[in-house]
Amino acid sequence: MPDEISYDARVYKTEVYKGSRVTTYKVRWKVGRRLWKEAFRTAAQADSFRSALLTAARKGEAFSLATGRPTAWERYRAEPSWYDFACQYVDMKWKLASAKYRKDIARALTAATPALLAAGRGRPDDAAIRRALLRYGFNTKQRADPPDDLGETLAWITRNSLPASALTGARPRVPTANGRRLAAHPPQRRQSRPGQGEAHAGTARAARRATEGPPPPAGR
Repeated sequence: MPDEISYDARVYKTEVYKGSRVTTYKVRWKVGRRLWKEAFRTAAQADSFRSALLTAARKGEAFSLATGRPTAWERYRAEPSWYDFACQYVDMKWKLASAKYRKDIARALTAATPALLAAGRGRPDDAAIRRALLRYGFNTKQRADPPDDLGETLAWITRNSLPASALTGARPRVPTANGRRLAAHPPQRRQSRPGQGEAHAGTARAARRATEGPPPPAGR
């Protein structure tokens, strides 16, 4: 509805708060009459978010008065990201999976995920991404309690994960608790760069190994 959006958006300078242990970077922007703030643990993350807001404002995009974000972002978020989708799969399998099968799932999803991340600013190195995903992101019990450095890596992954439908040629399905399955959106057709098809094929195979593998043995 017209009264739920505004084209009056202003983005301000990032505020930096230096605490005794942690430095916090707060991005500030205003939509209509309301001031919004979003905190980040690194300057790179804050700069990336602020730049995205500035770009939307300069393009004259509509902002939501309810969330403070560009309405285009809300449409994008309506589709589950690959990382959220993969975490949901891990959680669904966790209770009945053996320790070995849990590790196999985590390894396959970790192999698939880097190709499904946007090239955002402040991207952690590949080793950090693999370590964060394998030890924490794709571990139901440990996901909520990573060390600070890997917690920042997982936060970056969450913000920069592509939609699940970006996994061209693969449609992983996640079983729900009642036995039904949650399917990713159909893949979008797009032009491929030389060699990109092989990369997507490898990613798809890794995802399938995790999401369509044999039934796990019952946990003890």
